[in-house]
Amino acid sequence: MKLTSQQQKILDAPVGDILVSAAAGSGKTAVLTDRIVQRISRGETDVQHLLVMTFTESAAHEMKTRIETKLRDALSESRDMRRRQYLSRQLSLLPGAAVSTIHAFCLRVIRDFIYLLRDASDQPLLDASFSVDDGIEAELILGESARAILRDCYERIDEWQDGSQSSEISSEQDEPAWIRPFYRLTDSYGSSRTDQPLLDLLIAQYQYLRSLPDYTSFIHERLSDLADAVLDFSSSRHATRIYDMLDLRLRRALAAIPRLRELLSGQVRFIRDPERNKAYHDQFNGLFSCLEVLAEHIRAGQPAWDEIRRIAQPLASLDLPRSNRADTPEKIAFMTLFIEQVAEVVHMLTGECRTKKYTDSFVFDTRPLFMSSRASIEQDLRDMLPVVRQFYQLVLDLDQRYAADKAAAGLIDFSDFEHFALRLLRLPEVSRHYRQRFTEVYIDEYQDTSSIQEAVLQAVSRNNCLMVGDLKQSIYRFRHARPQIFREKALDYEGRQSGTLIELNRNFRSVNRILQSVNDIFHQIMTTGTGEIDYDSRQALVPHRDDHPDDPHPVRFILLTSDEAAELNEDNPDDPPDDGEGGGSGPSRRALDTLLSGYEREARLVASRIREQLAAGYALSDIAVLCRTRRMVESTVIHLREAGITVLEGYEANAFDIPELRLAEAFLHLLDNRCQDFPLASVMRSGLAGISFADDDLAEIRLFGRSMEQPPAFFWQAVDHYAESGTDIGLRGKVRSFLDWIGQWRDRSVDLRIDELLEDFYGRSYWLDQLSLRTDGTGRIRVLRQLQTLARQFERQQRRGVHQFVSHLDALREKDALGKGFDYQSLEQDGVRVMTIHGSKGLEFPVVFLIGTSYRLTPRESQEPLLMSESLGIGMDYIDPERQIRYASHLKLAMLEEIRAAVMAEELRLFYVALTRARDRLFVSASVTVRQKDRLLALLRQARRADSDRLPDYLVLSCQSVLHWMVLALARDPEFAVDGLLAADAAGPAVPDEGFQPRPTAWQSEWVSWSALRDEAMGCPGIPPADESAASATVDQSEQKYPLFSQVVPSTAPGGADHSLLRQRVLGVYSHESATRLPVKWAVSELKRREQEWEARDDSGGHDYRLNGERIDQDHLPDIHDQRGINLTLQISDLAGESRLTPRGARQLGTLLHTVLRYLDLPHLRQNQASNAVADELLRMK
Repeated sequence: MKLTSQQQKILDAPVGDILVSAAAGSGKTAVLTDRIVQRISRGETDVQHLLVMTFTESAAHEMKTRIETKLRDALSESRDMRRRQYLSRQLSLLPGAAVSTIHAFCLRVIRDFIYLLRDASDQPLLDASFSVDDGIEAELILGESARAILRDCYERIDEWQDGSQSSEISSEQDEPAWIRPFYRLTDSYGSSRTDQPLLDLLIAQYQYLRSLPDYTSFIHERLSDLADAVLDFSSSRHATRIYDMLDLRLRRALAAIPRLRELLSGQVRFIRDPERNKAYHDQFNGLFSCLEVLAEHIRAGQPAWDEIRRIAQPLASLDLPRSNRADTPEKIAFMTLFIEQVAEVVHMLTGECRTKKYTDSFVFDTRPLFMSSRASIEQDLRDMLPVVRQFYQLVLDLDQRYAADKAAAGLIDFSDFEHFALRLLRLPEVSRHYRQRFTEVYIDEYQDTSSIQEAVLQAVSRNNCLMVGDLKQSIYRFRHARPQIFREKALDYEGRQSGTLIELNRNFRSVNRILQSVNDIFHQIMTTGTGEIDYDSRQALVPHRDDHPDDPHPVRFILLTSDEAAELNEDNPDDPPDDGEGGGSGPSRRALDTLLSGYEREARLVASRIREQLAAGYALSDIAVLCRTRRMVESTVIHLREAGITVLEGYEANAFDIPELRLAEAFLHLLDNRCQDFPLASVMRSGLAGISFADDDLAEIRLFGRSMEQPPAFFWQAVDHYAESGTDIGLRGKVRSFLDWIGQWRDRSVDLRIDELLEDFYGRSYWLDQLSLRTDGTGRIRVLRQLQTLARQFERQQRRGVHQFVSHLDALREKDALGKGFDYQSLEQDGVRVMTIHGSKGLEFPVVFLIGTSYRLTPRESQEPLLMSESLGIGMDYIDPERQIRYASHLKLAMLEEIRAAVMAEELRLFYVALTRARDRLFVSASVTVRQKDRLLALLRQARRADSDRLPDYLVLSCQSVLHWMVLALARDPEFAVDGLLAADAAGPAVPDEGFQPRPTAWQSEWVSWSALRDEAMGCPGIPPADESAASATVDQSEQKYPLFSQVVPSTAPGGADHSLLRQRVLGVYSHESATRLPVKWAVSELKRREQEWEARDDSGGHDYRLNGERIDQDHLPDIHDQRGINLTLQISDLAGESRLTPRGARQLGTLLHTVLRYLDLPHLRQNQASNAVADELLRMK
């Protein structure tokens, strides 16, 4: 492939600090490896002198593989002997080269210079035999450390109280200064019953602070800022943020003022009374002037809080006209525009416009912040300052305690990698070592760097760092990524202050119209204020793909409309209702309406479009469906499979969902404990023992057990019984051989390490050889090898044994961490990929569907009472436990606005990532409900009023979904005829068709009715027919295809009495059925009511006993005593005659002992100490 001039510039650039801003699909990884290989091949550097850092193990592995491949290509092409020897040496050194993740490099620094890790008293901070935490043990230690910190505080308070009570000095005079703030802290941040909320907050704040390089000094600096805010809130960072909030809303209001003044000049009539009508005109004109003065005051710089309140004072007594049926069109237009764009800033300044009529039109979470004076705000902060100081003192105490507890356990956690490495790299000798060793430093995905990772990078580089990334693809804020680092460095290098900025924007991935559609969207909505980067001509994607498939409409925006009946489940699309338990016929039309949420209906739509792509020649593996959340992924997978489409849950799915890894886990479970049904059946069926068990064999074993006089409850017991006395001699021999095989492996597991055991198992079972014959066998073998790597990592932590390893796997699964880092992207399975947008990062597909774009983006406000950020510092709730008062302080409200802006910026970048995954075709879908139409019309009107190509920031930030962004960007496209369809059902003025500048786009819009799609879905494969005749026809076909089916399945529809018989035949009868109906706990009143009810039935002599609505014969009453809530059946056992207690006898003896101790009259026995007193008391109890 011929390099572009931009790519060649990167290859030829001299060593120095270089920032490469590489757009999606620009081949940045290929260019990065090409530069490395070129410099090695030319002898300008050595493999040993390179430091290449990435963010994932798979990316590091891919980078090293690419370098190796290109070096081998250079070696095969060279004919010069000296050059071949040089390249061969470089290849031999490559496995030990520093090409790894940032964390792996930090761990190497720690291991190399651990002897220099010392505390203030020159004692070692870390033992050389330390182990690395797996994410489980350190979490437990952290929780215990936090509890110990609070326990110490409680004990110190108890000691002081004990001392003050014995002292003659007043307790208030010598009370430690920290006690009262601590009391208020626990009362404020704990709950009435437990301090667990306070513990959770401590741990959350500590974990966030560990993402910063110097968090101890950071805490002290932010506490100092808080103390300054107590003295002058108006000059604080938080106040500046609130001024920005006000400016954003003022801009939105000022944009509407010219049109509002135009309507006023047209003598709009608010009321018939001329004098009052004139008063309304004067009031609105004064309001507009007041807002303009405020805007000038804020933009002049250094605004004063109380001065803003003074300017806005006239707005505190507004008399807004009411609406009535006689309103003129001019008044309706004026008030609609006023409510949409002006009322919100009035509410923020004065608290007016507070009724639902106005607040429903607010696009931000606006509160009346300027109703509080500067003095009252400062008084709130003054009250909370000691509490906040006490809290962060506990955080610092937790830091020391947790470090000590980890050191005692010989353990370091993931965050220790960076902190210990940074501590070492700040030592001159360590920094000098790495700066001399690494002549060139490379880092990929630089936009996802955190503050502490940037500090590590700066410590090892010396004007020799090449950083590659794309700010538009920074989507890992939850991992503490700071895109501001990339942006600030780009601005610095753009002016060539201290480095070089090179931009790559030529796209080799997508067809022209896809790139044009992406540019059409983000040129309008992505700016520094909305996405933290300005999407200008330098950021726009430039097509550079060689082939151009003949497709007139590769980009489609599909809007799925619904009626009121289909919107019953739209309030919370992430919580679809249960399917219910009804049997019989398939779902009706109304059932589909009520059961499916918006994105679930979109999944039905996507199913039909996938079939069209398959008919067009695309394979299942060419298609990807991207979703915003995991919940969407799970639901979409279900609906696509119901529609008969093969689906693979994206690459981020749990690695142990791969059958081979599940089977390996089952084998390990058997070695740990053979008495487990599912692992046993899995391994028996697999044939890995060299003995093949068919499904009929397993069924025969199970049925044999059920035919016994005392049927075994578990499958493993049935296997043991069959090995002893099975009827089929051949099958019995196979079972015995299999059990012997398991026994031999259990013996081996005692002497071998886990990874050695797996290696032995792979070899003796010829499992890897069998997998190598499959087309996708290479990837599956690699995953099984990675299981061995996981076992080696586990045993490096000084832990041994199959049981501990299996428990470790189970713990990882519970934390959804099992399989992270496993390379199973190479498994070439044919199926549609369904994954989250985060999971699709770095991937590409010929056909991409993005669904669920109506998903609400408004971030959930943090319910934490205390927040911290790098930019603003500390924000908290004001809490007065004595007066039972709690509300968000102005500091916290400012921080919540900052959080919202950051979340919206990242959501915009996620949208960019999703659209740029497509190569040939791109489909974006949204579910549009009737209730959304008014909001969409308002956005259309405001977008068409925009007087420039770029939409105003306040309009973009006011959006609440990707659907809103799409509508904004397409509003001025003449082909996007959405207004006529929506206006029929929506209130308010129509969308203006004239007076706006048309802006054509590459998007093709399509409207689909859910009712039509629903009728089509009724006939989809996997959805049962809706009428009984079709249902019976399905059963008839099943009987013809499966003759045995007619012998088991009754002819009546499921749900009747015969259905219970079917369940019993297939699943058997649970031996403890009555226990499943016994509640976990009962209220005393309910126990009493039930007992009285049963006693009344006994006294009446009636025998109409029922259980779950079914009549029960009196002979079976002993089986249902549990329905009373109390088991009154007495089981008598001759315990005295048993020389050795059985487990049953031991349990009964224990029950008897507890009963005696509970009811024995101990006070009476204390008074009567005769030798036979105890025996007499027992007889009395009897």
